[in-house]
Amino acid sequence: MRFLVTAASQALRSAEITIGMEWRVFIATDSAHAPFDLWSFLGLSSVEPEIRDDLYIVSNDAVGIKARGGRQVEIKVRSQRKLRGAEHWTKYAVSADSIEKLDIRRVLEQVARKILPPDDFATAMTIASQPIRFLNIKKKVQKQHVRSLSVEQTDIQCHLPQSNTVFSYRTFCVEGGTAKSIYDFVEKIGLVKQVGATALVNQFHKDTDTDKDTMARVALGYPGFVKQIADRLSAC
Repeated sequence: MRFLVTAASQALRSAEITIGMEWRVFIATDSAHAPFDLWSFLGLSSVEPEIRDDLYIVSNDAVGIKARGGRQVEIKVRSQRKLRGAEHWTKYAVSADSIEKLDIRRVLEQVARKILPPDDFATAMTIASQPIRFLNIKKKVQKQHVRSLSVEQTDIQCHLPQSNTVFSYRTFCVEGGTAKSIYDFVEKIGLVKQVGATALVNQFHKDTDTDKDTMARVALGYPGFVKQIADRLSAC
C-alpha cells in the first residue's frame, strides 16, 4: 500500500510502504575497462533488465524525490542508518501532475517530519526554499533472489538537464533481510573487496575511519548518490 498525496491539497490518503533494510554501493564505470559483474562472480546468468529514465530532485542523503519513469512521483525517506551502512527506507507515492509542480514543502512536512531526525529534516526542507535542481538517471535494473535476499545490479547514466556531460556508474544492492543477514552476505562474497578503489565514497559518512568501517564508508543510498553526482556535474 502507498501514501497518496493529492497535488491540490497535499492530503495523505493511505498507508505507507515499508521498504526495509538495504545496503547499496556505487562504482564508477568507463568504456576502457569492464566493470565488476556480480552475476558472473556469483555464477548466475544475467536477467532481462528493467529499463527506465528517472528524474530526481537533488536533496540530501536522507530524502529522495523522483519521478519514476518520468511519471510516478515517489518520495523515499530514511528512518535509520546502521553503523556499517545498512539503511531502512520508507517510500510514499504522490499523485501530482508532474514532479516540477510538486509542492515540496507541504509534502515533506507531512511525510518526512515524523520520520527524520531534526537535523536531517531541516536540511531536507532547505530544498523547498532554493532553486530546485534536477538530475536525470537512465537505469538498466537487474534483480535476482539469492539466499532469501534480493540482490540488484543496475547500470546507470547520469546527466543534468540540458547538459551533454554524462557520468556512468554501476550500483549493487542487497535488501530484504535484517542488517545482519545483509552484512553476512556482503562479507561472505567479499563484495567490498571486489569493487575496490572503484567504489564511490559516501561523503556524508562521519564515523571513525577504521578498517571495520569500510562497509560504511562506501555504503550510499540513491538520495546521497544523487546529491554527490549532481554537485560533481555542476562543477564540470
